[in-house]
Amino acid sequence: MGCERYRPGPVIYDGSRNYRDLYQETVEALGRTIEALAGTGIRPLIETHFSTIAPSASLAYRLVQHFEPTAIGVNYDPANLIIEGRESWQMGLELLGPYLDYVHAKNIAWVRDQGRWRWVFASMSEGQVAWAEIISALRAVGYDGYISFENFFEVPMATTGFVGEDLTQHATKFRDIDQRLDEDLHYLRGLLGAG
Repeated sequence: MGCERYRPGPVIYDGSRNYRDLYQETVEALGRTIEALAGTGIRPLIETHFSTIAPSASLAYRLVQHFEPTAIGVNYDPANLIIEGRESWQMGLELLGPYLDYVHAKNIAWVRDQGRWRWVFASMSEGQVAWAEIISALRAVGYDGYISFENFFEVPMATTGFVGEDLTQHATKFRDIDQRLDEDLHYLRGLLGAG
């Protein structure tokens, strides 16, 4: 298919198993994965994702640091860091260094719902991810790779996500795909100075 990146299944952290055990098993499994992919040109990517053992840049780095950055990378997802694992954007990117290989673009916000806090998808410009800061931090570390939209704001869906989270949208209106891409591209291009 020509796809050069592969995202291994998540290693969920829910407190039922000790992190240290999960960490050691994951490092060993990643070693086997890298060995199996040797010579294929396919690079596994660990996504910074809440409810996993890599919810932050530093914990993702802890997993990949055992291997050459040409063999494994990190998919940096700032919105997931708002949910769990928030660190200084630039510090996290500096730590990842050559392991930084991909960036997911979306936004979320925390809202009160029936007396409890929960996160919801938000517009690129109005959520809690300060995309101007992210772009600045990416520039500061010399990142010139992909920024891939994973924006589910006002997308009609009722499903579960990467770690079994409920992605059902409770919006009163939905945007069609052309509208979403146009708005989101316009926003990011504006931040990048690309018009």
